[in-house]
This record gives sequence, C-alpha cells and structure tokens, in this order.
Amino acid sequence: MRHHMVRYTVRPDCVAEQEALILALYEDLERVRPSGLGHASFRLDDQLSYVHLVALAPNEKTNPMLEVPAFRALRDGLGRRAVGARVETALHEVGSFRMLS
Repeated sequence: MRHHMVRYTVRPDCVAEQEALILALYEDLERVRPSGLGHASFRLDDQLSYVHLVALAPNEKTNPMLEVPAFRALRDGLGRRAVGARVETALHEVGSFRMLS
C-alpha cells in the first residue's frame, strides 16, 4: 500500500460543516466501497485541524476517492472553509503494530 497524510485547518465557523462533510464521506464510502482504498480521518486537539490518512493499493493509477461524490464535495469546498494551505505528505512506513493491516 502507498500511504499519504493530508492535513488542514478550518475556520471556527466551519467546524460543524466540515464534520458533516466528513461523515457524509464515510457514508458514501460504505455505499460505493471503492477497491484499493483505505481511509481514516481525525480531528486534532485544537478542534480546528484535521488529518486524513489514505492508503492506496500499489496498482491504483488514480485515487479511487474521486469516484465518491461526497469526497468531491469535501475537497471542492475546502478552500472556502480552510485557513492556510492543505498539506499532503507521502508516508513511508518504517514499522507498525496493529495499525495499517
């Protein structure tokens, strides 16, 4: 699997909207069930920042999340809700225990 981390911060007045969009994403993921994808979302202690962990199968040429309508809604409006830039980082696993399997 290839792993990525996406991190961003939203404006305080957008937290409820962001959480609703994230929950809608997981409803769509359960419905669409795209293959070759793992995904987890976390809100950080500051209550404004979010981290998404994405795992893609090595053979995936494009991100299967693009098939999910709720992902497009989450992504497309982020510029309006966010403070600062969204940061995406490739993760290179050194080790894990009961986390990435």
